[in-house]
Amino acid sequence: HKDMAEATEKATILMRAAVAKVHLNAPLQAGESMVTKRALVIGGGIAGIQTALDIADAGFQVDIVEKEPTIGGKMTQIDKTFPTLDCAACILTPKMVDVAQNEKIRIFSFSEVDAVKAEMDKIVGLKEIKDYILSLEKNYKVQEMRKAQGLPVSGVSMHMIFTGNPGTGKTTVARLIADDLYAIGMLKSNRLVVAERKDLVSPYGNTAQKTADVIRRAIGGVLFIDEAYSLAGPGGNECIEVLLTAMEEHKGDTVFVFAGYVEQMQDFLAMNPGIQSRIGFTFHFDDYSPQELTQIYAEKMQKSGFLVSPGALQKVRSVMEYFQDMKNFGNGRFVDHVIHQTIAQRAGRDFSANYRNIQARDIPSLKTLIETAPNSMQLYDPNRISPQE
Repeated sequence: HKDMAEATEKATILMRAAVAKVHLNAPLQAGESMVTKRALVIGGGIAGIQTALDIADAGFQVDIVEKEPTIGGKMTQIDKTFPTLDCAACILTPKMVDVAQNEKIRIFSFSEVDAVKAEMDKIVGLKEIKDYILSLEKNYKVQEMRKAQGLPVSGVSMHMIFTGNPGTGKTTVARLIADDLYAIGMLKSNRLVVAERKDLVSPYGNTAQKTADVIRRAIGGVLFIDEAYSLAGPGGNECIEVLLTAMEEHKGDTVFVFAGYVEQMQDFLAMNPGIQSRIGFTFHFDDYSPQELTQIYAEKMQKSGFLVSPGALQKVRSVMEYFQDMKNFGNGRFVDHVIHQTIAQRAGRDFSANYRNIQARDIPSLKTLIETAPNSMQLYDPNRISPQE
């Protein structure tokens, strides 16, 4: 087809020039019927718009979306006569007049924000931190609007410090932040790189290179450094210097998160005054309450296909009330220990009844949970329970 050949040639040139991308004969959304001559153009800039116009002239139905759709995201068709910030690149394109008048072209925005919000809703507690994550989208849209109007944009540091005990959700939140910042367009990737001292500091004198290698893997996403206070000691200062340089160079495209206990993180900040000056946000993760721990237990058991009776949940609540006061008992990680012991105890009795049902007798005793815990000696309080219990 002569026109199609010309359109393809033009589209190819434009794609090479500005990285537009085309999929032919594929439905945009699940459930849509297959259209023989349909094209999906990835890229809402000048190249994407011109490519869409050329392919539409060749007789194709064309859908334009700014980024590659992935599972879990949400497609929203944009009214071409009333463009919004959801397609900021398209608004600034003069060719949008032609697109608005072309009935063969549809424009979509693609967002994974709703999927991230759904994941956040599943997390127990952490309201302040979840509210902050949700506020990032609004802030980003305001900054993009100011940029489009030629106004100054505030350069707020996105680097963070997370303080709190183990098992309070710090790594989970870091992963959500990576997903959210990627979904709203602030980061190029939702990659989360988790590292600790052994990944950054070398005993053989090449700490700078080792740290740089880890940073390189995280560029465009989030670098989460757990137990950051452990960087104090041999090789730590060299590692910190490399991190500080990278935090400054990549403050607009990569987020650095440092995590650890409250007291020890103060020592970490004292290692170098440059650390605190580059941190934009500090969040404290409280220990979970017995009620929250019980809720986490119930949700995880349900997700695993078990039906937990009210009596069993009441016993779990009593268990959590005892352990919640213990120093470093594990918080959310301890819930996994209780779940493993529950399943093991349920497997020890008859299978004549439905194996999915969990009764109060299937909940392990304090004695069992203490004896099977890695830090068992730290979890026994003789003032609260007897050796027999």
